[in-house]
Amino acid sequence: MYIRRVKKQRSPNSKIFYQYTLAQTTRQGKKVKQRNILYLGSDTELDDKNNRATVLAALKAGIQGRQALFPTDMPVNLKLLIDKYIKKYYLKYGDEPGDKGATLPPDAAKANYQQVDINALEVTEVRSFGAEHLCGQTLDKLQLADCLRATGMKNEMVVKSLISIVARAVFCVSEHKTAQILEMNSELSALYGYDNPITHKQLYQGNKADSTTVDDMLCDLEKHSAKNNKCTVVIDAGIATEDNLALIAGKGHHYVCVSPKRLKDYEMGTTVRRLTDRGKNTVELAIFRPPDYTDTWMYVKSEAKRKKETSMDDKLCQRYEEELENIRSAFSKKGGTRKIDKVWERIGRVKEKNKRVSAARDEA
Repeated sequence: MYIRRVKKQRSPNSKIFYQYTLAQTTRQGKKVKQRNILYLGSDTELDDKNNRATVLAALKAGIQGRQALFPTDMPVNLKLLIDKYIKKYYLKYGDEPGDKGATLPPDAAKANYQQVDINALEVTEVRSFGAEHLCGQTLDKLQLADCLRATGMKNEMVVKSLISIVARAVFCVSEHKTAQILEMNSELSALYGYDNPITHKQLYQGNKADSTTVDDMLCDLEKHSAKNNKCTVVIDAGIATEDNLALIAGKGHHYVCVSPKRLKDYEMGTTVRRLTDRGKNTVELAIFRPPDYTDTWMYVKSEAKRKKETSMDDKLCQRYEEELENIRSAFSKKGGTRKIDKVWERIGRVKEKNKRVSAARDEA
């Protein structure tokens, strides 16, 4: 239970006052709802936060039928106020309020109380209470590791399989996401003694563009790699500028990236392989080398990716058209923007906000 405080004012120029209500939060099925138990009025004694806490504690004790209703140091005015509230509660709900009144603890005759010596409690292997360890213990009971080894699976693959099963049970994620969780969740990796494959990580300044940190990244990579070891750098299209790619290649490293530009009028000259992913979607792949480039390119065509991009474009178009419609409908609304210069300003802001869609349209 708690006392709810509501700010009131009868008119704009009148004095502000507060009304108070005894309320309780209860769970009804899967929902949590608040119920007003008793209206407490606008007594000025409740304006003080400490007085409200004292009154609330006394009301709980009185409604629940506990002893020591009033503390010995309580002011007389609060005693009279609480006594008034208690009488008002029982006058409204009676001695057996049922479901309408406040939710009460079970009767002593129906309750099952047990005495526990707190000093005698001991906790061992606290980690074993975690979700990861509980799943691990279940797999041990099922002897799943022995079952996998019996199929001829090597121990390293057995460990990876168990980690994947636990990750899916606890976090409901894919294998790729599991690898990310292993970086942050030490319990999952420690459960089966799996070493984290990440040997070094570095945070760079947040006020710099990602494409300007490649040189620093390569310096850190060389510090934490074996001497004369040529690495493969994986970057996305935002970092894969021509200068950065030349910098990586100049240091003798290989790179894998999404091309920031698209080829035109190219011939692959190789057979396109058609595969299916785990979602039964068709993916076309081909590796080729364009005549004017030294890099090896991969052609990827995914039907699922195309549908996703088409859906994103449709949503962007819909949003763009709705915002233009809002500008048009403002002409017929009271207080709407009608001045031509203001209308063009709004159209300009909408086109700037939706560059991806507005570039292919001409609004006149």
